[in-house]
Amino acid sequence: MRTIAAIDIGTNTILMTIAKINPNYNMEFEIIEDVHSIARLGEGLGRSGFISLDSIERAEIILRDYKLLLYKHHVEKVVAVATSAMREARNGLEITKAFSKIINGE
Repeated sequence: MRTIAAIDIGTNTILMTIAKINPNYNMEFEIIEDVHSIARLGEGLGRSGFISLDSIERAEIILRDYKLLLYKHHVEKVVAVATSAMREARNGLEITKAFSKIINGE
């Protein structure tokens, strides 16, 4: 069994699912964590073109909490994706790098 995680960094929420999978047996899996938190990354984005500092701070707190769950469950692989707010924001690339450092433990 392997333990993997998926993180969806959305415009309003950050979702994470952690699952144990058996790649040798028809990709059988068991979800062991399924969490969601509200970061509101898109708050004010339409007006300013930037993800706000408040939104970034909320997301960083959430991702640090998620990182603790990744350690707790000895997750071997994490896949994270970000939706439109991160792609549209003028500071999206900078934020993506900061979030990646949190998730990857750099």
